[in-house]
Amino acid sequence: MASTKLHQAIWKPPERSAIIGAMDKELGKTFIREWRKHRERSQEWLADAIGITTASLSRIENGKQPYNQRQLEQIAEALECTPADLLSVEPEAPAAEVFNIWSRISAEKRDQARQILETFTDKKKA
Repeated sequence: MASTKLHQAIWKPPERSAIIGAMDKELGKTFIREWRKHRERSQEWLADAIGITTASLSRIENGKQPYNQRQLEQIAEALECTPADLLSVEPEAPAAEVFNIWSRISAEKRDQARQILETFTDKKKA
């Protein structure tokens, strides 16, 4: 009983404004919107494809609503990219197309593809 009174005397709940402020902070940056636009798809199309509302997709794209792994995988499948692409690759960046091509090369042929790419560089591998 004494520890409960001590706990109540020490612990004070955070102010309501602090809680609301924390909820307004953006989540980590993703490239979901960029990939959707790159694939020329509407929010309505993508939301329907993954089974969520357009409003939820908008909040996810704006970093206002968290997503789960399943949603990320569904979005990636619908937009023909990988979940990692959605988190780290801007689709309009020059290197994005190379990553996109690389991801479609089978594991057996990647060494050959790397060797071919190496021929385009100014420096040879040591």
